[in-house]
Formats: sequence, structure tokens, C-alpha cells
Amino acid sequence: MALMNGADLVLELPLWFSSGSAPYFADGSVSLLEGLGVVDILSFGSECGSLSRLISLGSFLADREDDLTEQIKLYLKTGISYPKAREKAFLSLGCSKSDADILREPNNLLGLEYLMALKRRNSSIHPFCIPRKQSSHRSLDLTGSISSASAIRSQLAVFDGLSKCLESIPKNLHPILLEDYRRCFPILLDDFSDLLSYKLCMEDSFEDYWDISKDLSARLIRMAVPGRPFSCQIEAVKNKSLTWSRISRGLLHILLGMKQEMKDSYTRSEQPLYFQILGFKKEASSLIREIKRKNLADGPAFKTA
Repeated sequence: MALMNGADLVLELPLWFSSGSAPYFADGSVSLLEGLGVVDILSFGSECGSLSRLISLGSFLADREDDLTEQIKLYLKTGISYPKAREKAFLSLGCSKSDADILREPNNLLGLEYLMALKRRNSSIHPFCIPRKQSSHRSLDLTGSISSASAIRSQLAVFDGLSKCLESIPKNLHPILLEDYRRCFPILLDDFSDLLSYKLCMEDSFEDYWDISKDLSARLIRMAVPGRPFSCQIEAVKNKSLTWSRISRGLLHILLGMKQEMKDSYTRSEQPLYFQILGFKKEASSLIREIKRKNLADGPAFKTA
């Protein structure tokens, strides 16, 4: 579907980055794009839409990264949520209220992580910012031709919901979606409920898993109920300081056996990434040849799906 709508080459972002929080996601993305040796521009969307403002804010945050991490830890100890602790930490380091407002929006935050990852690597890749229009990241309402991915996914989860969101999806994809709906997709969180229940029954502590704190491990042991749907497990454990996204990410890491000690070796910045090619256009084969030419013998390996 991506190739049908303008992409020449589609690559997989390795699991240890795609299942991580925004800093890991961004760092893995930039590492992969740098490793290709042919990328000039990294394009991302943002609610702010101002690249200069994001670059200025990103530079400030990159310079104060250690201080920011320390301040967030201090605020988390007071029992507030991570997003609130992060906002307070930003303000304590001298960010303005308008800067803090920018940092509340998820696309802005991911964009900033891309910018900081580019700066850390002294990358020659240029960032390009596309303003987000019409529908917010969190919106669950379909809004004509431009709807949020969250709204489309939420509608697809409803029985026979595809017909309601076709207007928000490119027309050339309709035949594929209509043929495969309720056969190959959607794949929903609760489809993995039994597997998660099995994992939760097998261990008496989860602190060794990536993104599972002592507090989250204790709440999982105390409040998770085998046989309960995946989404209900999250709701049962969620509190003021543990967000839905944090818990769901941690449960995914438990489900896939992703331990903290393994994370440290897979996500360190000098670790070369493999390139998993999911698809490419025939006329883009010269691009792949150029990528291979620019990669040294000890560079990342190619894999094709």
C-alpha cells in the first residue's frame, strides 16, 4: 500500500526501536537512515509546524539532556505521571510556557527526538517538518479525507467499520482493504490476551523486563488477572503515575521476552542495524544498488522479506 502511494522503498524499523518509547524510536530511525548512505532529508509531521522553533527547542534539550533526565526522575518520585514530570522538568530548565505547550503534543515530541538524534550523530541529513492538519493525534473522530490514524484504527476495530472510514483512505487501496478486511486485519491488542495471560502466570517478578519498574512489576503481580483481555489488564494496572502507553509497552516487552540486559546491547548507538526490505518498486532497484555500493563490507546486513 505504501508503494502504491509514492514510496520507492519500504524498510522495517527493527523491533528494539519500534517497540520503544520516542527516544529509542527516533534514534533507531536516524541510525537506520544514516546507515543507508543515500538519505538527504528526514521528513516528519508536527502539530507545531515550525522547523526553526523545533530546532531551537531541540538544541536546548539536547544540551541539557542529562539535567532533563535527572529532573524527570525527581518529579516522578513525587507520584505524578511521566508526561507531567517531563513538563515540570522542561519548565525547571528554563523552557517557556509556550515551549511546554509544544512539548505536550506527541508529533512535536517525536520530531524533537529526531532532531536530537540527528544532532547527537552530527548527521548530514536535513530535517523537514510537515504541519499536521485537521485531525489531532489523539482524535477518535473521523473527519472526512484527513483523519487521524487513531480514528481509523478505532473504526476498523468495530464490526463492519471499514465502510465508514474509506473516505479517509486513498481510493486505490479500497479493493485491497475490502478483500482482506476481517481476514488478515485488523490485528488488535486483545488478540494477544491468552499469550499475555500465559506469560503473566509464569513468573513472580517482571523487573528484568525492559520498561518494567519495581512499581509496575508489583502492580502487575497484584492486579493482573489471567484470562482478562489485554486492554483490561492495562486498565487494571494504570494509575496516576503509570500511563496506558507505558504499561502497554512494558506488557509487549514481557510478551516478547525483551529483557533489560538485552535492550542495552541492542540499542546502544554504535550498534549497526540490519536493513529488512519489505518492498520496493522495480524502477527503484538502482536505489538499492546505490545503498549496497555505499555500505562497507562491515556495514549493516541486508535482508529482504
